[in-house]
Parts: sequence; C-alpha cells; structure tokens
Amino acid sequence: MPERYISRSSEETENLGISLAKRLLPGDILLLFGDLAAGKTTLTRGIAKGLGVVDDVSSPTFTIMQQYVAGPGGLAMNHFDAYRLRNEDDWYMEGFDELLYTDAVSVIEWPANVLAALPHNVIEIHLTFIEQGEARQIDIHFPGARETADRGNEVD
Repeated sequence: MPERYISRSSEETENLGISLAKRLLPGDILLLFGDLAAGKTTLTRGIAKGLGVVDDVSSPTFTIMQQYVAGPGGLAMNHFDAYRLRNEDDWYMEGFDELLYTDAVSVIEWPANVLAALPHNVIEIHLTFIEQGEARQIDIHFPGARETADRGNEVD
C-alpha cells in the first residue's frame, strides 16, 4: 500500500518533498511518474531543500541530468529528466547508470523510457491530478522493508 498525500498548492508539494527527504538514505533512487505540470520538479525542489542542497533546483529537461551538492551533514542529489531519452540504451550511453551507485540521492523524472536500466529497489512516486486539476494526489511506494504504517495523510 502506498502512502497517500493530497496537495492543493505548490507550497504543499514542496513541503512534502522536504518531509520526505528526512526519510531518505544515501543512494536512494526515486522515480517520479506524472503528467506534465503535475508537480514533479516542485516535489524535487522540496526534496533537495530537505537534503540540504545548496543550489536552486530547476528542471533538467534539456540537460537531462543535473548534480547538486549539499551543505555539511546533507546528501548530494542527482536530478534526471528522462523525457527525451528513447530507451535504456540512451541511458547507458550517457553513463547515467554509474551515477545511481553513489551516496547521492537520485531523483528521476519521466522514468518510463528507461525502466529496464533501473534497479528494482526504488521509491516510486505517482503524482495525479484530482479535483478537476485543483489538487494532486501523491502516492509514495517505498520498497518492501521501508514501508511505514503511516497512510492517508494530508500535506502539512
């Protein structure tokens, strides 16, 4: 069962990312699924803040990957946007697979085209428009042993 959150603003989505970051471990990989403008980059911006990343986060749509360093006591973050990649061969050709096996947290937007190249022990996050687009439902699926009993929360 996923953890389910309802977000009614960009601020709530970002705050969820900040809270989520406090539960992440070095080397965690997060896959973000959702339509255009569903809040993937906003959530990632919050995750980066929660990890202690010192730079502003923007969508890596045209660069495909951006790396961010964290301040003391934080975790670095790799931010991928796989929208423009055709398949896992593109992923491997760019050498992105090697970046997943570091202490940095990796966040991958639009992972569908490269799923075959990704590990199975990942955190899946699905962002879905609800309430005629006025809100987002955010479902977080932790790998088996990391699931929590805390479900059905509203974003603070």
